[in-house]
Amino acid sequence: MKTPVYLKNYHKFQDAIAFDIELNQAKVVDWDESINDKILGHFTLRNNTFFFLYTDGGRLFLRSECQGFNLNDSSTHLSIVTAEGVTYFQAQNENEVLEIEYASWRVELDQDKPDIVSDIVEDDDMTYDFFHYVYALWLDSGLRNQTCQRWIENSEKAFARKA
Repeated sequence: MKTPVYLKNYHKFQDAIAFDIELNQAKVVDWDESINDKILGHFTLRNNTFFFLYTDGGRLFLRSECQGFNLNDSSTHLSIVTAEGVTYFQAQNENEVLEIEYASWRVELDQDKPDIVSDIVEDDDMTYDFFHYVYALWLDSGLRNQTCQRWIENSEKAFARKA
């Protein structure tokens, strides 16, 4: 594995993987404080498939185990809808379509509050749902650029301390 990109689990604090972008391979790594500063994205596991959100070259990417989407590319389009306890997420570009359906985070947390059918991402959605977070980043170029910049700066500081 070449120099990996470290990704943090979106839902668990001390869970990380080293992700090789070129080979599209990931392996679980032991968490320690040195990894915290090298985080260049997040990952999640849905329907037995890993999904990776990371920055590379100042751009933000969403990858599954076999598909990839540049969130900065104008040909990439995302949609997300939650209704009756199910979230439907779709990513597409000129060459690929990714569709995933899963129980909404409110159902998973057994909340009495009903799901909201809307294309507006609420703060709670971004906090508890990986794909709502991805969708919010895609919608808001300012937030997307800030996120990339923060991850890049963290990584640069970590590598500077190493030298």
